[in-house]
Amino acid sequence: MPPDTKHVQIVVRDGAVPQSNVQVIFQNADDTVVADVVTDASGQATAEMPSGGNLTVIRTYPVPAPPKEPTPAEVYTYVGVKPGDSLVLVRPANDQTPASAINVIVPQTAQGTVKVDTACGSGQGTAPTVPVTLRGCMPDAFYVTANQASFFAHAPYSENVDVSSVLLRQMLSSSVSATNVTPGTTVTVEQRIEASGFLLYTSGAKRIDATAANIDMPQLDGVEQVVIKQVTDGNNRTQAVAVHSPYTAELSTVDASTGLIASVSAKPTFMPTGITWMEATPGAPDFVISSLSVTRGGTADPAANKYVRTTIAPYAGTSLRLPVLPATASLYTPNSKGDQIDVSLGLAKVDGGYDAIRANAFTVANILDATPMGGQFTLSYAGTRRGF
Repeated sequence: MPPDTKHVQIVVRDGAVPQSNVQVIFQNADDTVVADVVTDASGQATAEMPSGGNLTVIRTYPVPAPPKEPTPAEVYTYVGVKPGDSLVLVRPANDQTPASAINVIVPQTAQGTVKVDTACGSGQGTAPTVPVTLRGCMPDAFYVTANQASFFAHAPYSENVDVSSVLLRQMLSSSVSATNVTPGTTVTVEQRIEASGFLLYTSGAKRIDATAANIDMPQLDGVEQVVIKQVTDGNNRTQAVAVHSPYTAELSTVDASTGLIASVSAKPTFMPTGITWMEATPGAPDFVISSLSVTRGGTADPAANKYVRTTIAPYAGTSLRLPVLPATASLYTPNSKGDQIDVSLGLAKVDGGYDAIRANAFTVANILDATPMGGQFTLSYAGTRRGF
């Protein structure tokens, strides 16, 4: 049943593959259970929900044969959902997803090792034919690199995809510097190129607070960029500001003073009822995102002793109450006395507010990649950011 003005829907996928039999818990704001169900064959679960309720998805994974380590269970909670929400939760396709293979025909002029990346997998080889292994979907967009040259092209999916007529273009070099740098702060910039739902290229984080940095970027058309400025002060407080726009390789200066919000002034503290923290500097966030990496006390079984609980919620001051899960999911309620709990928390502000980010917050590995097109997203945290 599609979502409407009364219902909330979640779709769970690994890559493009729907995941069935995933537990989904719909709760009112007071934690009473509206529905405790599993996703259907299309990866969907739907329930009629009041405004302000919570939705939790619990992902568990088969235990692999040694020597592979078990994948910890993952618990995702959306706080403050609204009727009509259509949420999407996506993890990468994994090595248990059935694989297929295609050949990509590239220009004969491509030198050395040629790499082909898609949203569904990648491969490398030599011109003119590069084998590509795919999992979970059938791509129609291809990023080809060879000897510091590249191109991005769309082509119909087939067993033999021909992009041999597309021109390989060499990288462009530019110099990027920072303005309005506060003494004692470190400033880096990263330029990421994205298209068709996957990351094509990243410059990597380049430090620019003291001197300009050289950044080499590919010449590509019809793609997008996320430019991430990261400002860290002397107290290890970091603010990352992302701007999503059509791609241009002409980045030259970054203003270190713009887009900043309140800082998390110290490592957040976990309590049985939730997470608390202290803030410094002005700038009101729109929402909070937290990640708890939990190792259960007294559990020797490596397949069952770890899980990660990630929560996204509207900002409501310097504490985040974690919804209390029902008995069917009580295994994923942290106990500060017996469990080892590593807390990571970020304050965030985004153009369009919490409503603009909620549906797609868990579709990307780096939440900054969920920055709306044409918008800005600021993430503020203390110490090292993990899990979002």
